[in-house]
Order: sequence, then structure tokens, then C-alpha cells
Amino acid sequence: MRFRDLVASTSVLACAACGAPRPGGQDSGSRPLAVVPMHLYAGRIPFVDVRVAGSEPLSFIVDTGADTDLLNVKWAAPLGLTIEHAQAVDEPGGKVEEGAIRATTLAVGGIQIPGESLTTAPLSFMAPFVGRKIDGLLGHEFLSRYVVEIDYERSTIAIYDPRSYRYDGPGEIVPLTLTPSDAEVHVAIRPSGGAPVDAVLELDTGSFDALGLHGSFVDQHALAPAGTPRLATPGLAIGGQTTGYRTRVAGVTLGSYALDDLVVSVTASNGAGNHSEVAGTLGAEVLRRFRVILDYPRKRMILEKNARYAEPSKFDMSGLTLAAEGDDFGTVRVLVVADASPAARAGVRPGDTITTIDGQAAGTIGLEPLFDRFQEAGKEIRLGLLRDGKPDEVTMRLQQRI
Repeated sequence: MRFRDLVASTSVLACAACGAPRPGGQDSGSRPLAVVPMHLYAGRIPFVDVRVAGSEPLSFIVDTGADTDLLNVKWAAPLGLTIEHAQAVDEPGGKVEEGAIRATTLAVGGIQIPGESLTTAPLSFMAPFVGRKIDGLLGHEFLSRYVVEIDYERSTIAIYDPRSYRYDGPGEIVPLTLTPSDAEVHVAIRPSGGAPVDAVLELDTGSFDALGLHGSFVDQHALAPAGTPRLATPGLAIGGQTTGYRTRVAGVTLGSYALDDLVVSVTASNGAGNHSEVAGTLGAEVLRRFRVILDYPRKRMILEKNARYAEPSKFDMSGLTLAAEGDDFGTVRVLVVADASPAARAGVRPGDTITTIDGQAAGTIGLEPLFDRFQEAGKEIRLGLLRDGKPDEVTMRLQQRI
């Protein structure tokens, strides 16, 4: 269960929209049970509203990398839910206390799912890194029940009954290997100056990355040989922070689709919970370029290119890792400043509070827009800082570092 890389009310759309044929080849004979608006965090991570045991709408990530459907443990007591079999479990980043809730009800859009089991784990610690609450994950159990279409371009998720679902569109069918906890896909990773390397990757819609690779796999296949730029980068997983670096590969081939010049993350720390034959994850920086249809009952994924297909693979060019603190996420604090980065050269230090960004109060901007704002090479950004109670202002010039 991962949320890697640092890193609106939902309702069912009108029935007329649910039954209408979609551009791009959606089979008009397959009518969704629901079409649910999603919030795409930073254009990548899909959030939808979910009700648990009749609760208010809670904010869940649709996360193919989650082994189960998961509820933030803080909601168990307020919703009157009993946690069973609480125990410490190894996860990427460290041990985490997990438990089980039996036979509750989930509601996604207009779909009621009775008798659902949930795993519980602490998720609140992740919220400051994204500047919004994370109440749960819709993971492998939910996705195994339905055919789920994630339309990154239209910001909707359509949910179908697999018994009646038919597809006759122009997309490519990519086989999946289904395990009891995840979905895996075969790809070819193209290193710079080397032959393609076959790899099995876990689908992970909850990951910001294009690819999140295990360090041992990268070393074994010389995907980042000596002289290849590496950028030390902290990461975030359900068990805590991870360590690793970013680098570039020439591309990845997925079915007949070939995506070029990708920034990838390599995790050097504990990879608990991963199968040894799995080289890492295929994340949202790749998947957002498609309309993705997850048909687990038929062990397949269907990909239709969207307008973002050829966009360059971007990454942070500031060297800052930030957190948004407080009940309203209105205090933006600097956690990490990468060595020799634009932020370091400008004089930003860990522990600084960012009060303004280009003259605008940082708390009114939020973390999410900064992911895009900090990805424009050559752009100058003025930061108002508060350090030890004293105000300061610096200017950093963003730079591509790998």
C-alpha cells in the first residue's frame, strides 16, 4: 500500500450522461452503473468521495497499488466500527499498525457495496505532504469487483458491471497478471545507450512516478550506470518516508505504446510487501496519458491515448520538499532542501516557513499548484520566508537537474 513520491463534492452524474456513448470508442452497449467525478491531484492521483457506514463523504484515492480497501484508522471510532486483529505489519517505509473491519457498507456514487471488509491504518501523517486529507484507499478488492474506467482527461471514473461489460473501441488491450493483492503488467524499459530490459511492474495509480523501481533491479540491469545523473529524493509510503533517487531512462514500452525520456524514481530503502520478481511500479505519470480501463475480471487493461500522451516527463526543479501544516493546511514549511539545488543556492533552509510565493500568501495557494509551478525550467520565483521569527525574501531560479 503505497503513496509514493514527493508527494469538490463527488456525486453521480446525470443518468443521461451515464448511458451516453463516449467519444474514443466506448462501446455504447455497456452502460456504467455510475460515473463519478474525481479530483486529479496534481493532474495525477485520482481522489473520489466514498461513504463508509453511512458517513459523510470521505476522500479516498483510487489506488491500484493498495492491496485492500483501506480506511484511515481515525474514522473507525467516530463511525462506530470495531477494529479486529490489530497488528504491526511491514510496509515500504517501515512497520505500521493495521487492523480489520468486517462487514461494513461502502457507497461510491450511487453504488452501495454491503458486507465490505476494510483494512485500517494511519493515513493522517501523509496529509501534510499533499496539503489535503486522505481518508482511505479504494484498492484491489474494490477494483476486482467491477470494470473501472479512469478517464484522466475528463476527470471521471466510470464503474461497470463486469458481467455485461463489452468493449469494441480503438484502445489497446494489455494483459494483466492478477495476484490476490495486485495487478501486474509486463513492460520493456529502455536505458540510455543499452538494450531494452523486460520488467514486471505493479500498476500503481496512487504513485506520482512514471516508474518506481527497486534499487536492486536497477543495479542488476545497469539502468543507471556510472555517470548517469542521480538526484537524491525522499519519498513517502504508508509505513513512513523512503529514501532513493531520481534518474532518467530513454523510455518504456507498454504494449505497442512507446513513451520516451522518462524521469523515474529508484527506491533504495525497505521494499517490504513487494514480490521479488516484481521490479517496481508503473505509476500515474505514465497512466495519466491514457483513458485507462481496468478489467480485472478478464485480466486485462485497455489503454486509449489522450491529449497528454506526448507531454514531456516533468519533475520538481526547485529542490524543495514541503509540508502544509495546520487544520487548514495553511502553513507551508520546508522539510528538505536538496544539496546544490536552486532552493539551496537561494538560501532556503529546512525549517523555514514560506509565507509568500511571488507576493501571494503561500497558505492561499496550497501545495498542489506548486507541483506545476516548480516544474518550469528557467523561471524565477520569489519566496517570502520566516526563519526564527525573522522575515526574509529570496529568489530562486528553477533548473532542470537531471
